[in-house]
Amino acid sequence: MRIRRSQTVALTVVVIIAAFVGAVAVWFAVPYSPLRSEFSRDVEWAQAAAYTDSADVFVEEDFAAFPAAIQNNIQRNGYIGTPKYSWVHLEFEDVDFRQGKDGRKLKIDYDQYNFAAEPRRLALVESAVAGVPFQGYDYFADGKGGMKGVIGKAVTLFDERGPEMDKAALVTYLAESLFIPQSLLRNDIEFTELSEREVEATFTYEGITVSGVFTFNEAYEMVEFRTHDRAVAGEDGTMTQVDWTARCADYLPDAHGIRLPRTFQAVWNYPEQDLVYFDGAISRATFG
Repeated sequence: MRIRRSQTVALTVVVIIAAFVGAVAVWFAVPYSPLRSEFSRDVEWAQAAAYTDSADVFVEEDFAAFPAAIQNNIQRNGYIGTPKYSWVHLEFEDVDFRQGKDGRKLKIDYDQYNFAAEPRRLALVESAVAGVPFQGYDYFADGKGGMKGVIGKAVTLFDERGPEMDKAALVTYLAESLFIPQSLLRNDIEFTELSEREVEATFTYEGITVSGVFTFNEAYEMVEFRTHDRAVAGEDGTMTQVDWTARCADYLPDAHGIRLPRTFQAVWNYPEQDLVYFDGAISRATFG
């Protein structure tokens, strides 16, 4: 009788474990996740609040007060004559991503929206660690920046917020502002011409001031944005100011004739050496 009971208990335990493992596998497999739903809701709200009048198009006079390099960039990349779009959606697949100097290397998908009427940038990261789904939400909205990471769709690994994140997220928005030129007209960004192909941009919003330098090549394609206004988090959680650079290359026209860079790199410029922690290519770009 004891043997039968022990066998029954063991069988019950096995069944419970198998059911649990099966439930976890199903949970990982279904496309739904709370963080993705939060991202989607935020995007839908921002798109509903945005407005693009297809009859209102860019003309050269819109940018007459800007430095020559900015004017040339807007004109040569096909924006003149196109609608004053309210947002741009950039999708990246299989990006090479590195978590810090000694961190592991990952392949990620990166889905981002930039809005023009006010600084708003929403980006979703999706990957897997040892087969377990990982998702991150990187955002700047309503004057606040943050970064949230969730593993297994349920366990929050980090939820970074505060003044340093506000500043980092705003300067990232500034770095990408040329890709949605309506943001240059709707926001009070101050430009200073440093040379024929270098322009410093300074942006103050909700009490946060950030700046950086845009560098253009001979075709007036923006190839680099460098700033001192980002900080990297150490393993102990302390923040250290490190120069940060966004690099762009391989400009190609889309169906509307707008030329966007197809390859992007995000780089921490450590004193000893540069660390490229994001290295990817746009798989799709959509304006709206």
